[in-house]
Amino acid sequence: MKKELSPKKQPKSTAPVEIHVLNGPNLNMLGFREPELYGSETLADLEKKLREAAKESKSRVKVRFFQTNYEGEMLDFIHSLVLGVGQKGGLGGVIINPAAWTHTSVALRDAVLMLKPVPLVEVHLTNPLEREEFRHYSFIEDIVDYRVSGMGQDGYVEALRWVIAELKKERLDVH
Repeated sequence: MKKELSPKKQPKSTAPVEIHVLNGPNLNMLGFREPELYGSETLADLEKKLREAAKESKSRVKVRFFQTNYEGEMLDFIHSLVLGVGQKGGLGGVIINPAAWTHTSVALRDAVLMLKPVPLVEVHLTNPLEREEFRHYSFIEDIVDYRVSGMGQDGYVEALRWVIAELKKERLDVH
């Protein structure tokens, strides 16, 4: 009879740790939508910038990206992260810009909460507190570990650097 190794005795994966960058509705339109607010760089530009920042960090991380305009798809994707579907090196952190769902979605909050204790960062290209009043409240601000807003796409780079720094700490609570 073959014995299973206990989780503590499992060999460590040689795959890089994954940091997932999740973008909500309308962020696929970066570069086209209100460039005076969101800038002229596209979502593809952002992804390239983050891949370069990860490479420059010389850390063993792989940055993965997901964007959707459909809340159910975002919830399903977060659930797949919670369950470890398709991950080779383990989930090291999540950077999320929920966009409009920031101010409206309890379902998204519940899904993001399931990701704990993985380092979580909420990012916004603009500063919601300097915009319309309905944008001032975030359903996830009290459950994320770090928030970045008003830095444009550089805010994502800051978020990535923060997650990588957290991964370098001896965190026993990260899966």
